[in-house]
Amino acid sequence: MTPQPRARTTLCGLVLLAAGLAPDATAARLLEFGARAQTQGAVRVAEVTGGGQVLIRLRSKSGAVLGRAEDAARALQGAALAGAAAPALAVTPGSDGAAVLKAGTAVVVVADKETASLSSSTPAALAASWRSTLETAFREPYLVLADRSTVQAPVDEARYVRYGGPLAKALSAVSSDESIVAVATESGLRRLKLYGMSPGDTTVRLTAGSLAVGLPVEVRHWAAKIPGSAVAELTGSGQDERIARKVAVNAALAAAVPRPGATVSALSTDREGSRFRIGVVADGEGYFGAKKQVEVQLKWVLPPDQEPVDLFISNAPERIQSIGSLMREQLVAGRPARMLYHHVNSTGQTILFVARIANVGAESAAVHVVLGESGPGTDELAVGHAAAVRFWDQTRTGSGYVLRVPPMVASDIVRVPVSRDAIVSGLARLTPLSGPPLLLEVMAVPVHHEAQWVEPLAEDHYAAPKLTAFGFGARKVTSLKHEIGGPWAFFSLGREGSTNAAGTYLAGDYGVLHEIDVEVTNPHDTEGWVALDVRAGGGVMRGLFAVDGTLHETGMLVGSQQERVCRI
Repeated sequence: MTPQPRARTTLCGLVLLAAGLAPDATAARLLEFGARAQTQGAVRVAEVTGGGQVLIRLRSKSGAVLGRAEDAARALQGAALAGAAAPALAVTPGSDGAAVLKAGTAVVVVADKETASLSSSTPAALAASWRSTLETAFREPYLVLADRSTVQAPVDEARYVRYGGPLAKALSAVSSDESIVAVATESGLRRLKLYGMSPGDTTVRLTAGSLAVGLPVEVRHWAAKIPGSAVAELTGSGQDERIARKVAVNAALAAAVPRPGATVSALSTDREGSRFRIGVVADGEGYFGAKKQVEVQLKWVLPPDQEPVDLFISNAPERIQSIGSLMREQLVAGRPARMLYHHVNSTGQTILFVARIANVGAESAAVHVVLGESGPGTDELAVGHAAAVRFWDQTRTGSGYVLRVPPMVASDIVRVPVSRDAIVSGLARLTPLSGPPLLLEVMAVPVHHEAQWVEPLAEDHYAAPKLTAFGFGARKVTSLKHEIGGPWAFFSLGREGSTNAAGTYLAGDYGVLHEIDVEVTNPHDTEGWVALDVRAGGGVMRGLFAVDGTLHETGMLVGSQQERVCRI
C-alpha cells in the first residue's frame, strides 16, 4: 500500500484476495495483520489491523508508536501461524502499572500509562478491550499465510510458504500452470512447497472448504550461479596490493556463471592475510538478482616458461580520436604473446581505456598475465619508459597472475580513466594455459560505461569477429662477434622495420624484443673489457637493456648523443 501524507501503513502477512466465502459462520476466513500510523494534532496514532477491522489502537507523543504496532502485528501473525485461538489471549500485569497482552506465551503489546491516558482509560482496561476485539478476529476457522505478496521461486529450487490457523477442512493447493511451478501441501509441517520448473508467472490456488485464495508466483532463473569460494593464482613475487586485489576480484567474478545478458560485479573487497572476501552481485532483466560473499584464497604457482611468439601492437593510430575498438587480435594456445599499447586521448573528453581478453568459446579459459602499465601522464617518453621498466622487472621475477575467463565473457586486464590529451602505455606478456582461442581487445569506451572486470558478451556479438592486422613476430635474434682491441661491432636498433603476413609495416620494429648474442674473444695475455654503448640515431630516446639478466637504463638521449650502458 502506498503511504499517504502524514500516514504510514505496514502490512504483515500475505496481501491476498479471498473469493467465494460462504455466508455461514463456520466458513474459513483469510486472516492477515497490518500496521499503520497517522498524526492527530500532537499525538501519533498507530493501529494494528486484522480481519477487516482495527484490533489495537496505540497513542503516544513519540514517533516510535508505529514500531510498537508493527511488532504487535508480527506477534499476532506468529500466533496465528501457530494456530492460536481466542482462549490463548490473556492480559497479565506488567511493570510500572502497565498491562501486557499475550497470545499464549508471546507478548503482543504493552498498554502503558501514556497510551492508556491518551485513550482516556487505564492500562488494564485498555488491554482488556484489545483482548476482547482480538477474540472476534481469532474466531475459528481461519487461514493465515506468511508475509509475502508474491512468491519468487528460482528455477530448479523450492520455496516454502508457511500457513496456519484452525481449519475445518484440509488446505488444498493446485498450480495453475505446472510447467512453471509445481506445488505440494506439507500438512505436517504446515507449509506449502513451491518448486520452480521454468521461467514465467502463474498462480497457485488455495482452497479450504468454501475459501479460495490465489497466491501469485514468479519463477525466474538466477542472474548467475555464484559459488562460495574461489582460488586466485599468483606467480613470482612483488605483486602490490592493487594487483592482489584485482586478481582476487577476477577469481571471484570468473567463478560465477552468469545467464545470457546478465552482469556480474564486485561490490566490496576485504582482505585478511592470504584471503579476500569479495561481495559479488549479479543482475539482469528477466532474472532474480543474486548476491553472495565469495571467499578467495591466494595461491602461488610456478609461472610458465615460454617466450612470446607473437607481438600485438595497439598504436595505430596513436591518437584516439573517438570511442571504439583500437585493436583486436587472437590469442592461441601454444603461442604466447606480448602486447604493447601506447595511446594519446585526443577525443576531447575523458574516456575509459580498456584492454581485455574475451572468450567466445564454449569452455573456460586460463591465461597467465605479466603486466607493466603506466599513465595517464603528459610526458610521452616518461610514460612509455616507465611501462617498459615495470614490465621487464615483472618479467624477470615471473611476477604475474592467472586470469580465468568463463565462456562468453570478457575479463579486463587494464581499465583506467584517461583525461583529454593524457597518455597511457603498457606491455603485457600473455600465455594461454587452457581453453579455446581468445580475443585480445583494446578499446576506448565512454567513462560512464559500467565496465566490469568480468563482463558477459552478447551471444551474437562475436559470431564472425573481425581481427586487426597488428600482429608481428615478438623477437629477433642477432649474433655479433668482437675481438678485444679490434674495431667496434655495431648493431642498429629500429633502422629497419618489419612487415607481417597482412602487409602491415611496423616502423622501427616498435615493441620487438631484440636478443643480441655477442661472442667476444681476447687474443691478449692480459684481461680485457667490453663496453656496451648506445647512441641516439635521431630524435629523442631512452634505452632499457638486460645484460646477463641485469637491467640497465639510459638517460634521455637527443640527436646523436651517446651513453655507456655497461662495462664487462
